[in-house]
Amino acid sequence: MAAKAIPRLDGRPIALRPCRRKVLFVGSERPDEFAYAMRLACQGHIVAVVNPRETAAARAYRTDGGRFIQARIEDLPLRFGQFHVICENYPYPYPLALGYDVTRAFAAARLERLAIGGHWVVFSESGRLATALADVARHEAGVRRRFRLQFSELSSALAPRSAYPLKKTRYRLMFQRLR
Repeated sequence: MAAKAIPRLDGRPIALRPCRRKVLFVGSERPDEFAYAMRLACQGHIVAVVNPRETAAARAYRTDGGRFIQARIEDLPLRFGQFHVICENYPYPYPLALGYDVTRAFAAARLERLAIGGHWVVFSESGRLATALADVARHEAGVRRRFRLQFSELSSALAPRSAYPLKKTRYRLMFQRLR
């Protein structure tokens, strides 16, 4: 992406650089998810995809030059640093059946990797998972102080594609790191 120039008050141009973001996709498996990751990388963003399961789409993404890391986000080395955006569509298996402590650890593994001002965007068809994550945001003092949560119910037409097309409602949770 070429830098644009705008005139300064003295008439000399100032070069504007595109805003590069570090983006992490968690659990991507389908070709459309990898196509979106590649599109962002081609726009100049630093993109990685992490999933313990390597699908044919993941292999194709890696072959095309994408960064695919076969691991859980919990096991991602700290050398990868923090991310401006973490995208996670329909996490499975989600920690709900394992109780509050596991849900808290699930959320913490993502939230601790966000840069200040960064967003973790998670879509789910599970109202129970969405509620459990919202409970973590509400009950954990550190999460309340450092993050803002936006919780939305959406129609399936307004959410990313899902393997569960019969459910009409999707949930979008957006955690933003404030400090």
